[in-house]
Amino acid sequence: MMIVGDKITKVDAQRGKLETGIKIETKPEITKVTAEELFAAGEKRAGALVDFKVNTSYGKSGHINLEGALFLTGDEKELKDLQKSWKKNKKVDEKLAAVLLTKILELGLVTAIPLSKTIGLPAPLQLPRVQPKQ
Repeated sequence: MMIVGDKITKVDAQRGKLETGIKIETKPEITKVTAEELFAAGEKRAGALVDFKVNTSYGKSGHINLEGALFLTGDEKELKDLQKSWKKNKKVDEKLAAVLLTKILELGLVTAIPLSKTIGLPAPLQLPRVQPKQ
């Protein structure tokens, strides 16, 4: 299976009073899997739409919540197994879940970083810093 696209459909960001020692927690979550016919590489293909949420909490200081979807395409049997597994127990195969959650987390953090700056919250991801030689 292959991720062929993504979209953010909802953004909710709020800042409260900033406190010292803020603990930042980011949680990606798959919320729904549905069959979807996709238009990829100039043709219609069988696919799946994986809806997700990414919630970044700053404790009482605020939050950034995102919702969106990933577009998957691949072997029809794999797509049917994915949908069957989701309908049965709201779970995705561990290997595929790792790939999807990694992409969801990446997309969520890349989107949340500029939002955090806009509303005056610390970045949800510690960025590297250059240190002078000593």
